[in-house]
Amino acid sequence: MLSFSLVLSWAAALIEFFGRGKSIVFIPYGIVIPLVLLVPRILLFWSPRFREGTGVDWLKKVERLIFLILFLNVPGSLYLHDIGLQYDRFLHLVVGFLSALLLFHFVAPAEKLFAPHMRKITTLELAFTILFVGLFFIEGVELFTDYSFGTNEIFGDVAQPLFVDFWEDIMFGFTGIVLGTIYAGRFSDNFLSDQKQ
Repeated sequence: MLSFSLVLSWAAALIEFFGRGKSIVFIPYGIVIPLVLLVPRILLFWSPRFREGTGVDWLKKVERLIFLILFLNVPGSLYLHDIGLQYDRFLHLVVGFLSALLLFHFVAPAEKLFAPHMRKITTLELAFTILFVGLFFIEGVELFTDYSFGTNEIFGDVAQPLFVDFWEDIMFGFTGIVLGTIYAGRFSDNFLSDQKQ
């Protein structure tokens, strides 16, 4: 799954850079996302304790979630944001939900291995806070970039003004994060029981 994700990310970066002239988009798709894709494998490689508490099944789940998030983002970047379809709303809702599940896959085993005294609600609060701050940070960077270049075509939806796009992304992303956090909390015991003891 990692190889599919890397190919998809680099293909999007090259299409944006050479085909559409959006060279700034090369940074997230060509550099940042490929590095993020390697994090689960690096974590397993460098932390034997984490590897013992998670395993190959954990890695497969995480890489599938990452691929799904990337698979939903690429069509938006390459085409759907430019046709006024309001795909951005759907994207932020679903990616917010999937991101909550993804982060919980990191926080739950880390909490179990390194801080077993933490309550489940504390684990969920930590994951939720990280996601919400991350959402504001990413959307802020996108808004700043579009505002600096005088366009809403780099990261924004062509059918919306920049600030409308910013706040809608926050609203739909926040809703997805809340739903994903609730879902993760409800099924966290099943997830934790799947991990290696």
